[in-house]
Amino acid sequence: MEEILDHLEPHQLELFEDLLAQSAKGIHLIFDNPTIADALSKPLQEDDYFTTENMSLAQSLLTSFLERSNFYQKQMFLDSLTLEEKELLIRTYFHLVESTVQQSSEFTH
Repeated sequence: MEEILDHLEPHQLELFEDLLAQSAKGIHLIFDNPTIADALSKPLQEDDYFTTENMSLAQSLLTSFLERSNFYQKQMFLDSLTLEEKELLIRTYFHLVESTVQQSSEFTH
């Protein structure tokens, strides 16, 4: 999953890391709570999610999102996505948030 981030420009990566850090604290700047809850409430098998096609699309969506220069353009991009694309982007985003939290934690279970 982290290979998605390998394709980002350094400035895009820095901005994205800032978003991830905020989300790790529970502050979700780019998605509203009902949208997050709806996307993550739908059951999905990891085998169905971690396909080459999904990861390629997730990378493309994330890169396109991060290429937008301001919050308004990012919101316009999100509004232009299909429901399936938005759900994939949200799942990918929160998977990366979870990975960020796990990597920054001193203790693992």
